[in-house]
Amino acid sequence: MNTFPAVGLALAALLWPTTALSQAPAAVGAVAYQSPAPVLSTGRLGSVQGTIARGRAPLDQAVVFLLPVDEAGQLVEDELASPSRDTAQVDQRRLVFSPGVLAVSPGTYVEFLNSDDVRHNVFKAIGPGQDMDMGTYPAGEARGAVFDQPGLYVMLCHVHPEMQAFVAVVPSEFRDVTSDGGAFEIRRVPEGRYVLRVWHPRRSLPDRLVEVVGGRVSEIEVRS
Repeated sequence: MNTFPAVGLALAALLWPTTALSQAPAAVGAVAYQSPAPVLSTGRLGSVQGTIARGRAPLDQAVVFLLPVDEAGQLVEDELASPSRDTAQVDQRRLVFSPGVLAVSPGTYVEFLNSDDVRHNVFKAIGPGQDMDMGTYPAGEARGAVFDQPGLYVMLCHVHPEMQAFVAVVPSEFRDVTSDGGAFEIRRVPEGRYVLRVWHPRRSLPDRLVEVVGGRVSEIEVRS
C-alpha cells in the first residue's frame, strides 16, 4: 500500500500551493546572524543538514530545499536553478510507486517504469500546466514526461487507484528528501543566505532562514 492515502490529494494542494515557490518567505523564525555574509559566493561551499519533525516524531519523505535570499529576506530570482535537462526514474513495483516522493529541477524528464506483471496507467491528478496522461502500458515498458513548471505534481494510476506518487519540481539544485528518521543533508552549497523551505504531504511546516558558511556544516531542525 502507498504511504499516503487519497486524502493527501487535497492536502497537497493546500500545504504547498504552486505559487509558493515564487514568493519570499512570509514568516520565518528570527535569526541572529553572527557576521555579515554575501548573498551568494560560488568560491566557498558549505553544507546544511538536520531533521524535520512533527513534535518529537520525525517526518520521512519531506522535500527540503534552499532558495537564495538577500539581506531583506527577498528571493534572489537570478540565482534560482536554470531549466534542467536531467532525467529521473520512478519505478512501479508491487503496486507502489518508488520513490513515493521525488524532488527534481524544472525541465527534468521523469520516466515511470512498469516493473509489475500487470498493466499500469500514470496520469497527473494535481499539478501545474497541461493535462498529463501516459496511457496504459504493460510490464517492462517505461513512459515519461518533462516536468517543466515548478510546483507539486500528484501522480496516480487509473488502473490501481491506491497508487500515489508526488513529484516536487523546485527551482533549486540544493535539495533533498528526508530519510525514515527525518534526516536530510544538502552538500556543496555556495555560502550566503537562504530560506529553507519544506513540503510534506500531511504537514505544513515553517520556512527557516539559514546562513551557509564556506567549509562548515549548518545544523537546523524544523518542527511543525
